[in-house]
Amino acid sequence: MQGVAVNAKWTHCLIHREALASQQLSGDLNGVFEVVVKTVNFIKARPLKAWLFQRLCDELGADHNNLLFYCNARGPSKGKVLLLVYKLRNEIFIFLKEENHALATTFEDKVFLTQLAYLCDIFAKLNQLNISLQGYSPSGTQ
Repeated sequence: MQGVAVNAKWTHCLIHREALASQQLSGDLNGVFEVVVKTVNFIKARPLKAWLFQRLCDELGADHNNLLFYCNARGPSKGKVLLLVYKLRNEIFIFLKEENHALATTFEDKVFLTQLAYLCDIFAKLNQLNISLQGYSPSGTQ
């Protein structure tokens, strides 16, 4: 391409740059995300714990009764995991407390919960931006 268009400049597309920028979180926000991943892994790692958590959510009448594993390969995964954890924060707190897990106190910490809500908002906007930049339309045509 450089031979045909000598003045052309090469750059990553906007979506790629946005994805790279969203991978680096500040220290505090990265700590919140690490707690979320540890919590999800604790609950989902064993089928019995996942089943008990699901039953707890059902008994408490939660809108959701399951968590998602985080997959680093998929962009929207981070936002979806954060949002589910935020929506199920009370159920997670109860479950971790019943399990005598050290992270239980984290889910009653107002600063942690505020930062978790902030991360949910950030990644909701980033997911919305990604979808709009990819040019998807409701009819399926671009």
